[in-house]
Amino acid sequence: MPTTRGLLLLSGSVAAWAVGRVLDVPELYIVAAASALAVVASVLMVSMAGASVAVKRDIVPDRAQPDEPVEMRLALRNDANWPTSRLLVEDRCPAQLLPADGEPARFAIAPIPSGRTTTISYELAPPQRGRWEVGPLTLRLRDPLGLAERRRGYRSTSRLLVYPTVVPLAGPPPRGGLHGQGTHNQRRLFNTGDELYTMREYEHGDDLRQVHWPTTARRGRLMVRQNELPWRAQATVLLDTRVDAHRGTGRDRGFERAVIVAASVLSALSAHGYETRLVLPSDGRPPAPARIGEHLTRLAEVEPARGEAQRVALEGLRRAGTAGVLVAVVGTRRRLPVTEDDDIRALRQVGRAFPTRIAFVGGYQPDALRALLAGSGRWRIADVEAELEQSWHQIRRGRRPVGAAS
Repeated sequence: MPTTRGLLLLSGSVAAWAVGRVLDVPELYIVAAASALAVVASVLMVSMAGASVAVKRDIVPDRAQPDEPVEMRLALRNDANWPTSRLLVEDRCPAQLLPADGEPARFAIAPIPSGRTTTISYELAPPQRGRWEVGPLTLRLRDPLGLAERRRGYRSTSRLLVYPTVVPLAGPPPRGGLHGQGTHNQRRLFNTGDELYTMREYEHGDDLRQVHWPTTARRGRLMVRQNELPWRAQATVLLDTRVDAHRGTGRDRGFERAVIVAASVLSALSAHGYETRLVLPSDGRPPAPARIGEHLTRLAEVEPARGEAQRVALEGLRRAGTAGVLVAVVGTRRRLPVTEDDDIRALRQVGRAFPTRIAFVGGYQPDALRALLAGSGRWRIADVEAELEQSWHQIRRGRRPVGAAS
């Protein structure tokens, strides 16, 4: 349709025709006709030029971590037998994904010749975990004189998955967590180390320190070294998803910190050959072994929930069978004493079946929960808000973790 400039030119052509008729000036008829013809030709040009523009959007990488740069690539291909007109491209995306000093994703593109492809790119900076939707794209085609414009919308969108931040943690958890092996064998394994490993393709979230460069060079893709234990090792990570058990709001809320702890511990356990299970009460899924990529995907989308999901999940964990290492990332409620909290009571009961028990405590009464678990025996306890690498190091050494009660 005509732009504002085109409409003004049409109005001017009508006025020129009227004045020419009144004053009997034939030259004004020619000006009026030429002006109207220019607008009509521009409308026809943009109508035909944009009929066959195909758009493809790629996200590189399609899985990222918070504040990690992500490149959006748009490829526009002209499938028509003639060049396009000038293009104005706008790709809709959430304002939170744009860099602090970034502009909206709008671009002006020169005409694309027939059969050719033009690629443009822009950068996003996802601020937090989650699944973000980018698109749809809107294409505006303008003639060289700016007299006509056509808008074309594309329905397709792309999804960007942002994993929680993973803090690299050195070393396996304390000894324990092996099926059918006594204390002597467990001690020998973890105190002396083991050189058994296999190779597998890199998954987003894997520790880059595990990349095996000679194999990567031979195969042409990133390969990581997967430590294998001579006995089957299991570990279960439980994330407390009760909405009233975590303090704060936004990126600084305690729940987000708890998600980071769970993701980091799962990554470390997977890197050391553990078969890992993730228990998220809010999503209702039964505990089952999975790869680190699947765990991180679930953690990217998990949200706090209300109700009795925590107790249901713990009961499901008890029925599924318990063995190996239990890592509980658990909060505490504001007004309910931890000794009267049925969810905490259920956690202590389930924990008795695990040879190794680790708890990262937070919420409104972390000191009370720390004291309660310490009195239960065999729990290694750290504060969710403490420096994670230091806490993990202290847990592995069997010392009092950072943030623990004195």
